[in-house]
Amino acid sequence: RDLAGTPNANWKERIDTSYVYLPHHGDYRAIGDTMTELFTLVEGSDLDPVGPPFALYYDDPGTVATENLRARACVPVASLRSMPPRVQSDVLPRATVAYAVVAGSYREVPRVYPGLFRYVNERGWTAGGPIREVYLNVGQTDDPAQLLTEVQVPWRFQGR
Repeated sequence: RDLAGTPNANWKERIDTSYVYLPHHGDYRAIGDTMTELFTLVEGSDLDPVGPPFALYYDDPGTVATENLRARACVPVASLRSMPPRVQSDVLPRATVAYAVVAGSYREVPRVYPGLFRYVNERGWTAGGPIREVYLNVGQTDDPAQLLTEVQVPWRFQGR
């Protein structure tokens, strides 16, 4: 972060990603339970994870009632074979995203959002599509201070 509190944001092209997921409805802070359930279902299946898990957030909690918030707990997979019960699949399409990496507890992740949206807006871009949080080293450390999360905001030029 710089002195103004802006995250070290940048942009990149995100490639198409096949994934399996469980839908999550309600408070975004409870998505960890949905993610744990998904991990259990994937672990007991023939699915082959190919990267870190992520969550997709579809609604702005500042404008949508908590009980109406929609999200997905997701695991990227190499192929969509032998789907466990209740697990769904989709493809996250290629997109240009603004992103920033947050170090620390998952409770710290929302602090990057204002600066990341400021980065998008200052460039004349418009956010478009669900926000993706990629949990880069989940399960690799017991120290919450060592956790890394990449927040991605898909964008397009304003007016398009």
